[in-house]
Amino acid sequence: MSAPYPLALLARDAYASLTAKPMRTVALMFGILIGVATVVSAVTLADTQQVKVDRAFDQQRASTVVIAGRNVPESGFPEEGREQVLSLSVTAGAGELSIWRDNVAVARAGASDTTTVVPVVVADAPGLDLIRARSTAGAAFGQAPAGVWLGQDAAARLGVGLDLDGGNRVEVDGREYDVRGILEAPPTYAYVNSSVIMTRPAADAALGAGENVRLLIGVRPGSAAPVAAFALSALDPGNVMLLHNATPPDSARLPQQVGDQLRMLGIGLGVFVGVVGLIGVANTLAMTVAYRIRELGLRSALGWSRRRLAGLILVESLLAGALASVIGAAVGLLGLSLWCAGQGLELIVDPRWVLAAITGGVGAAGLGGILPAIQAGSISPMEALRS
Repeated sequence: MSAPYPLALLARDAYASLTAKPMRTVALMFGILIGVATVVSAVTLADTQQVKVDRAFDQQRASTVVIAGRNVPESGFPEEGREQVLSLSVTAGAGELSIWRDNVAVARAGASDTTTVVPVVVADAPGLDLIRARSTAGAAFGQAPAGVWLGQDAAARLGVGLDLDGGNRVEVDGREYDVRGILEAPPTYAYVNSSVIMTRPAADAALGAGENVRLLIGVRPGSAAPVAAFALSALDPGNVMLLHNATPPDSARLPQQVGDQLRMLGIGLGVFVGVVGLIGVANTLAMTVAYRIRELGLRSALGWSRRRLAGLILVESLLAGALASVIGAAVGLLGLSLWCAGQGLELIVDPRWVLAAITGGVGAAGLGGILPAIQAGSISPMEALRS
C-alpha cells in the first residue's frame, strides 16, 4: 500500500492544472460563483432593507388595542376599569366601537325601494374620537336626542342628504329612527362609513345583545401587548365578561417577516443556482477527465495511485469552488454596495451569512467533483495508450 500523498503537493498539482487551462477553470467556477453571489446579495439586501422597511411600516404599527368580550353587561365596559387603563402613560383614549350586527336591513322611512343591508355599529364619543371619525352633517355623535347616525356611504345609498333639517328618518330592522348626523371615518375603519351607528341603549333596546362587543384603547406604537394584558385584568378581574385580546397583529412584526421572506427568497434562488452550479461542476470535470485521459494515464504509469488521481480531481474541484465562492461573495457585496450608494442606504453585512454562502459554495463544488474524481481514479495506463 502506497503512502498518502502530501495534501500540500496535491494542492500544488491541482493549482497547476487549473491555471494551465484558465477557460476551463472559469467554466468550472461560473455556476458556483453566480450561486454564492445570489445568496450573499439577497441576504445582505434583506438586512440592509430592514431599516427602510421598518420605517415604511412604522406609521402602521398597532396604535389601537382591541378588547372584545362575549358577556359584557348592558351598561358596557366598567368605568373604573377604563380609568385604570387610561392612567397608563402609554394610553391615549378608550372608547367603545362594537360591531353589533353584521347585516341589518335598513331603509329610508316610507321608501322601501331604498332598502339595503348594512352593519350596525355601537359606539360612544371617545370611541369615535379614537378612530378619528368626524361629523360631516347634523349633530356630533351623542350630542342629540335618541336617534341614529349614518356612515357617509350608507347615507348615500339610502338617499339621505347632508341637510338633515327636513327630518330624515330611517327604518332599522323594522324600527323608525331620526337620522341625527352623518359620520366619516378614515380608511382604516372604512366599515364605519357603510354602517348605521347607534348608542348602546338604543341598540340594546332594538337589537338585543351585541355580536362583537369591543373596547378600543389608543396606545403608543409598540406597547400594544402589555397594555392589552393590563386591560384584561383591569376591566374584568374575575373573568366574568370573558374578555380577550382581539388586537390585529402588530404590523411592527411585518418588517421582520418581509426581511425573513427576502432572505428565504435569496437562499432559495441561491440554492437553485448552486444546484445548477454543482451540476455544471460535475459536467465540466467529467469532460475534463475525458479530455485528460492521456495525462491521467501517464500519471498512473508514473506511479500515481487511484486515490491520488481521484484526490487531484477532487482538490481541483474544491480549489475552484473556494475561489468561485470568494469571488462570488465579493461580486455580490460590491454590486449591492453600489446599489445602496445609489439608493442612499447604509450597507449592512452579516458576516455569518457570507461565511455560510462561501461554505455552501465550496461544499457544492466538492459534491460535484466526487463522481469525476472516481472516474479519474479508474483510468489505467492502457486506456491512456489506447486514447
